[in-house]
Parts: sequence; structure tokens; C-alpha cells
Amino acid sequence: MLSILIPNYNYEVGPLLQALLQQMEAENIALELICMDDGSAETYRQQLRNLPEHPFLQKVFLEKNIGRAAIRNRLAQMASQPYLLYLDADSWPSSPNFLAQYLHHLGPWVLVGGREYAPVCPAAKFSLHWTYGRTREVRPLATRQAQPYASFMSNNFALPRAWALAQPFEEQLKQYGHEDSLWGWQLAQEKKEIRQIDNAVIHLGLDENAAFLAKSKQAVENLHFLSTTAAFPMLDDIKLWRVWKKVQFFAPLWAHIHRIMHKSWEKQLFAPQPSLKLFDFYRLSYLALYRQTAKNKMT
Repeated sequence: MLSILIPNYNYEVGPLLQALLQQMEAENIALELICMDDGSAETYRQQLRNLPEHPFLQKVFLEKNIGRAAIRNRLAQMASQPYLLYLDADSWPSSPNFLAQYLHHLGPWVLVGGREYAPVCPAAKFSLHWTYGRTREVRPLATRQAQPYASFMSNNFALPRAWALAQPFEEQLKQYGHEDSLWGWQLAQEKKEIRQIDNAVIHLGLDENAAFLAKSKQAVENLHFLSTTAAFPMLDDIKLWRVWKKVQFFAPLWAHIHRIMHKSWEKQLFAPQPSLKLFDFYRLSYLALYRQTAKNKMT
């Protein structure tokens, strides 16, 4: 009935796979579990290879990294069951009945289980990701139910396989950021129902501060790409873009300030208690700089 699909890139995914298999055994359910490695470093690939073989588990290795969107599409194509459950490799089910909850709620809709973070930041080097995740990504069930299409995240959701095949993730977005925002917007345009349920995973794979900032800059670059492509008219659903439209007149000044101040800002953002207002300003000014640089390359 259900295929569990886990894309993996440079993460030790073994504990999650074993936990899911243990839940299947405890609930006496047989589900297809596919983990696809997206060209990880050999250390992580070997860890996956070394996992004991299991009749419900398939391990697939891609020689080259194809990206966050393309690997999700590849997994949907490979799955054999009528429903799909996507989980990120750095997730951890918050309930021992995690799989049973999804099986209970499956239907002709998208199910979103939610995301949580540890209540205490594990170390100062993760402070930016942890602060952003706890403040911006964790949304109570009532809030998610009131705005089911808002801020769609692809780390923990289920849907009919036919829907995933009919509406693949946009593979032009090669790097991190907004492939799930776009996909959620497309769901809304198709008037496909999203049901928010209380079945969260804990996000374990915190990026160190510099790595998280680099990914955030990639997301800004993807936002610029979407803004230059008429086929993706979903930008007004993204808060950063809505603010950009109000202040873009000052873009040259913002770009100049970013060039001068970004090093100083980064030191503040890597502090134990980073300011998310400064983080927003950093991303907004980086968008101004990136758009200016892209424009200069075209002239």
C-alpha cells in the first residue's frame, strides 16, 4: 500500500532506516522502503551498503548527484505502491506509531505530518540553523490546518503515487531552496487537498552556521531564478519576495551595503543567539547583490 522514499546525501541514514523497519515489525505491517543515495561521499555510501539486508529495504546508489528535486522524482518512478511517504534522511519519527498514523490517514489528498527541532541547541556552531528552524519552520497543528498550503516543506509528507508522477518536482532547481515552495503552490493551483496531521519528525541534521548560511544563499539564488521565469508565478507566496517588491527601488544601495557589511554580519549571525531580523536583512541584501551581478553578466 505504501512506499517510504528516503533521498540521502552525505548523511548517516542507517539509524532511521532501522527505526522504520522496527516500527513495521512492531505494527506487523509490510511496507516498501527505498533509500536512494544521491552521490554521497564514499563514507556515507559504505555505511548504507553495510546495513543488513532486509526484504522490505532497497538501497539504490546514484553515481552522480542529481539534486533534491530530481531524486524525489526518481524515487516516485521507482516505487511500486499506490501511496508514497517522503522522509528526509536527517529526520527522526517523534512517535512509535509514526507509520501507523500515516496508514490510518491515507487517501486522495496530500498528508503533511509536520516538523520539530530539539528543545535545546546542541552546540553554538549550529545556532543559526536551530534558531531559524525552531522559530520559522515549527508551526503548531492548528496554524498548519488554518493555512494548509503555506510554507510547504517536503521533509515529511505522503500522497498518492499517481499525483507525484503527474506533478513532478521542478528539476531546473538544482541546488537547495524553494523546490518545495513551488511544488506546494502547484498543488494549490490544481486544487488538490492538503491535510495537516499531528505526526511530526524531528529534524536532526543541523548544518553548522557557515553551511546553513551558504544553503540560505542558494535559496535566494533559486528565488531569483524563479523571478526570471514566467512559468513560476508563485513568488508572492514567499515572504522574502513580498518584502523585496516593496524595497527593490533601493537595490543598488542594498547591494553596496552587503558588499561592505557581510563579513561583519556573518560574525553576528554565527553567535550563540543570532538575530533573525539581521538574517532576513542579510538575505534581502544578498538578493539585491545577486540580481545586480546577474544583470551585469548579461550586458
